[in-house]
Amino acid sequence: MVDLNRSGVLVAELVSLIERYQPATFSTYAHVKAASAGVNGALTTVLAVVRLYQPEALVRIEQAYDHITLVEESIPASDLLNALRNCVGQPFALAGAGGVLSENGNYQMLGSGNAFTDFLPCYRVDLSFKNRPNLDWSHPLLRYALPPYSGVEDAIRQWLPIRPFHGNSDGRIGQVILAVPIVGPHLGDLQVDERTLHVGFHEPTGGLELKMICRAGNVTTKRDSKPVHGNKLTLEIDPEADAIDLWLVDEQTKVLDFYSENSYQCSRPRRVLHAGPATGEAELDVLAQIRRGESDTLEFKPFIKIPDSKAEEIVRTAVAFANGSGGDIYLGVNDLSEIDGVEADAIREYRKELTPLPCTTAQAIDHYCKLLRKLLADRSMPRLDVAIDPIHVSNRTLVRLRVEEAREKPVADNRTGEMFVRRGSSNGRLTKPELEKFISASRPTEFLGRSRGFSV
Repeated sequence: MVDLNRSGVLVAELVSLIERYQPATFSTYAHVKAASAGVNGALTTVLAVVRLYQPEALVRIEQAYDHITLVEESIPASDLLNALRNCVGQPFALAGAGGVLSENGNYQMLGSGNAFTDFLPCYRVDLSFKNRPNLDWSHPLLRYALPPYSGVEDAIRQWLPIRPFHGNSDGRIGQVILAVPIVGPHLGDLQVDERTLHVGFHEPTGGLELKMICRAGNVTTKRDSKPVHGNKLTLEIDPEADAIDLWLVDEQTKVLDFYSENSYQCSRPRRVLHAGPATGEAELDVLAQIRRGESDTLEFKPFIKIPDSKAEEIVRTAVAFANGSGGDIYLGVNDLSEIDGVEADAIREYRKELTPLPCTTAQAIDHYCKLLRKLLADRSMPRLDVAIDPIHVSNRTLVRLRVEEAREKPVADNRTGEMFVRRGSSNGRLTKPELEKFISASRPTEFLGRSRGFSV
């Protein structure tokens, strides 16, 4: 049985994996979408997504800007595989750019309905270049007769089929992501009707079996295995289930496709189970924000205890938002844009501080919000205009810090004297030209009176 996820795999093994799933009935093109940057007169790959074994070639498109070049093209899959076989220790070129690849890579299986191959399951193979490119993220990308972008981050987010994208802090920068479709039997439509799960199949063959596990909370409530005959199958499920896993396997126990859903994440865009109330319009807006990823007005953080050294990250981001056009900080969202919530952490950290004991989840979260308000009030000058409230998304509770643009700029960290601005999805210290711009927009004597001792 092939592992669904493996890391530290030699590139030679990954080439064998790619060749193993080459479909005989598909034209062997690889579609490439890449972003590259100029370094010492040569183009270095910033990030590339390659979909293998596509049925037809694309007309090459290139958009060249001062700081980045965006390319979409098709190449024979055989050429790509030959380049990968000989890439270790040698330059590897793709869409007119490249670099030297590391010897190891990672792969994971993605179920049907993924962002790369849509209705087919696939293997996602991640290869990394040894040198991570350094980019200028702050300037707009403008070129006559080409679409404008507000910066490199905006260009990559719009050009490449990856969601979310976290700008300069995104760990995928300097990678080539290969999507290898797995052609053959796979899961189709999934629907729940009271206690019954209806499963559809595409291209079913003999010798297949569907395996299922249902869970309610941390308790497994249902296990089942059924042979697949035809293109439909029904399974009885627990009506209280809030998590489900499905695997389609063959006689060699090889996983051909899978589906996984729980309160935090789902392997497809559309969920099957509905463990909570219907999603309202406001919740849909928040989910859409989170799916778009971090930006110059949006930041995600996991639960951060107050007080804690990591609270500095909240202060810096809030100050940077205030010195820009404002923004939202969501606490309870991890780096992969998955919603973890803050409930369990808030209860664990603050139940001893609250009375009566035991405190409720709502009391712990309310206490957390009060600590955040005091932190930002004590640490900002002029004081931030920020609304801090718990919100409910996907049956979890997040804390949203909505920071308004400051009327008096620049805002500084009152304890360290540092001033921050937002650059893409990252925070940076205020530069002297930026400080001079703020001073020229305010009354100098008033600014100097309140900024003594502050640093840039």
